[in-house]
Amino acid sequence: MFSSTPRGSAGSSGIRALGGRDLASGLAMAVAPQGTPLRTAVGIRVGSDLVDLVVLGTSLPDRGARSNAVAVAGGWGALCALGFWAA
Repeated sequence: MFSSTPRGSAGSSGIRALGGRDLASGLAMAVAPQGTPLRTAVGIRVGSDLVDLVVLGTSLPDRGARSNAVAVAGGWGALCALGFWAA
C-alpha cells in the first residue's frame, strides 16, 4: 500500500512514526497490569487508530489506498475497542 513512498521522504517518515507509535502502544497493552493501566493503554491505542483512520483516510493520494487504510484502521480500532471493554 505504501510502496510508492520514496525512502527518506516525508511520507516515509510519517509511516515509520505511525509504526513506532503502534509498537509502543502495543507493548504498553502487553505489559500493563489489569485495571486502569490496561484500560488506559487500550484507550490510547483506540484513539490512535481513530487518528489513523482520519489522517490516512483523507491524505492518501488515491481512492483505493484511502479505502484500504480506512478499513484497516477501522478494523484495528474496533478490535482494540472490544479489548477496552474486556479489560
